[in-house]
Amino acid sequence: MVRSSLILSVLLLLCASCEQPLTAGSGLSAAGRSSMETTCNDWACNRAKMISVGSASSCAVLASGAVLCWGDNQEGQLGNGRNVTSATPVFVSGLSNAASVSVGDVHACAVTADGQVLCWGDNQFGQLGNGTTVDSNVPVAAVGLAAAKEVSCGGNHCCALARDGSVSCWGQTDNIPLGRMGDTNVCPFPTDVSAALGATVSAITVGSDRACAILENGTAVCFGSNEYGKLGGGDNNAHAAPVAVRGLVNATKIVLGDDHACALLANGTVSCWGWKGDHLLGNDQALGANEVESSIPIPVIGLSGIVDLAAGDFHTCAISENGSISCWGCNGSGQLGDDMTTGSLPVTVSATNALAVGAGADSTCAILFSGAISCWGYGGYGQLGNGMSGDNVMSATPVGVRWPTAP
Repeated sequence: MVRSSLILSVLLLLCASCEQPLTAGSGLSAAGRSSMETTCNDWACNRAKMISVGSASSCAVLASGAVLCWGDNQEGQLGNGRNVTSATPVFVSGLSNAASVSVGDVHACAVTADGQVLCWGDNQFGQLGNGTTVDSNVPVAAVGLAAAKEVSCGGNHCCALARDGSVSCWGQTDNIPLGRMGDTNVCPFPTDVSAALGATVSAITVGSDRACAILENGTAVCFGSNEYGKLGGGDNNAHAAPVAVRGLVNATKIVLGDDHACALLANGTVSCWGWKGDHLLGNDQALGANEVESSIPIPVIGLSGIVDLAAGDFHTCAISENGSISCWGCNGSGQLGDDMTTGSLPVTVSATNALAVGAGADSTCAILFSGAISCWGYGGYGQLGNGMSGDNVMSATPVGVRWPTAP
């Protein structure tokens, strides 16, 4: 599941030093929902406001600032002080003021309300950013990041966007010499890469082997591995320096799958690029029968009024302004949520009234208007959050994440 990160390596080289209205299966009755909506001083009314889905675990930020995580925990990526996988959400230890969270392969990072970045889980490549390569099953502070606005993690690395528009990255660097670290593929210190980007950044997205940044003017640049033209620059050569995504303007969010990428535009439409297999680009008509890729963005058919977007390894999901969810791409584990297991162009998920969506390797989760969470797809590591795990666990329709009974 973990791929090399060519571009992150090169960017770091450029630096001087490396230093649950609730739907069926939501787990709450209508009466319970009414109680949640009227008893907002109780911890149970801390509705989810943000979600991130990784390879086999997920995390959600609650309105209170607490963070819940569930799924695989062999490397401590649930952050609760244990290394025991949990098929229901557990609270991340000591984290009470989180503003956002991002889940990588087997680690996660959160930005706090005061701009700190706290990370937990696997640290083999320094992806926790605390200057060590020692795993931690509780949050530790990434050093030197006191004014972060957002963090994005993918594979074994992360980048943080500061409030002043600067960007710092850390983690796996693929055996590129990194100053004080020498010939190593580890950079455990956040390192400023703003000069390499060459412009003020408004959003950053990190994938398993590449990254993309949205610039202040709404254009975008991507850098790193480029199989199938997944950088969007019009070719399929790897690029150490950022290349402009051709024809992309007014982008508000970019999401990265294994071999494809998609962008949400200010007008509520979505465009994708990269490998077209399994309907990943959401538009089979724009390419010839023998074309397997598009190295420039093409529009996803039938989508408008989109307000949120998320990509798993080989699928993508979008939420429209009316709360409906559409997903497309690979569907072998039911990750499209349409009660089928065959790949498809955009299909409608049975969950409605959604606010936000997150997608991982082969599972998807959505936050509903009520603040409850529903998930679908593969649940072998408990990543559906409904108390079930095992090789045969999957759901091609949304199931409710079971809320913990106490903070």
